[in-house]
Amino acid sequence: MATLKLRWDRFHSYTLWSWTAGSQHKTAEVVKRISATIHTARLGPRSEAPSEVVIIKLGRGEAAFEKLAREADIYTNELRHLQGTVVPKFYGFYKGKVDGIDLGCMILEYCSGLPIWDAREFNRQVMIASCKIHQAGLLHGDLMNGRHIIRMGMGVRIIDFSSAIHHTCTNGVPTLLGQNHSRERPGPTCCPELVNLERTYGIMTDAPTFFEASVAMAQFWRS
Repeated sequence: MATLKLRWDRFHSYTLWSWTAGSQHKTAEVVKRISATIHTARLGPRSEAPSEVVIIKLGRGEAAFEKLAREADIYTNELRHLQGTVVPKFYGFYKGKVDGIDLGCMILEYCSGLPIWDAREFNRQVMIASCKIHQAGLLHGDLMNGRHIIRMGMGVRIIDFSSAIHHTCTNGVPTLLGQNHSRERPGPTCCPELVNLERTYGIMTDAPTFFEASVAMAQFWRS
């Protein structure tokens, strides 16, 4: 068992516990609110001043706690081999009670990077990352709006698996349109999520800018 001392501000701190294999005693200091459940924080060993910038995602209350625990389980199992390349690194899931209410805290790698100005390279990386997630047995469920595709260094990371479901993908490869299938009928073995991603990020988005790539793809699927 490991503990996390979560310092919310100068006046509030909480002790949470983890039974995840490999978890260590740590301290996290909340730095900035990103949303109601997501914050940046500084993380470090219990005996040292925290210095590593990370993301903490919180689940408060029974329903939110169970949802976050399920997402943490996905990181430690299906996504374990993709951490640090396709998805953020996972640093642990800690839990406890605050004022009698369940509280879960998942700690993830903080991801940021330079813009990838070549739209073709960005699209290629998105498709490869998405296919690797499908090959791992997961359907993300919320990739089309782009909010869960972020840059890390010169690459991309896919985040937020709160809506993910287990999935046996019959065609987890980047090129989905085979010679025997049309635009209107991609084929019975094609995965719907990957087909939709291909329409936005796939082989027909070979354009020098994001805008031109979007126009090219829209024209292709209307033709």
